[in-house]
Amino acid sequence: MRHLIATICFLAFSLTAAAQKKETPETQYEMKKYYLVLLKRGPEQGQDSATLAALMKEHLAHLERMYNENKMSMCGPLAVDNEIRGICVYHIDDIEEVRRLAGSDPAVKAGRLTVQVLPWYTAKGMILK
Repeated sequence: MRHLIATICFLAFSLTAAAQKKETPETQYEMKKYYLVLLKRGPEQGQDSATLAALMKEHLAHLERMYNENKMSMCGPLAVDNEIRGICVYHIDDIEEVRRLAGSDPAVKAGRLTVQVLPWYTAKGMILK
């Protein structure tokens, strides 16, 4: 009799577990490719303060233009003094176009920064919190 009760309990537990698995479908995400542009310290760091101020103004205008032209999702500097000075996230499809746009940054052209472009995937629609 105990064996029969144990078997019935086991079957009831197994059916309940199987039913719960069917009720919670696996989450599926549509992935989107972005390009991380790492802005790294370049070889030309000897600009005087006036030249550096003008270069920074042009650099920020370039980044704002990339954002306003809907080519970049976000960008910003790192909070530590490091070889990597900032990160930009581009959301256009062509890596060569990303390289061209990032390379047209006045700070990159002046040698103050260099760029490294990395393809990066995340779930489409994901946002920062």
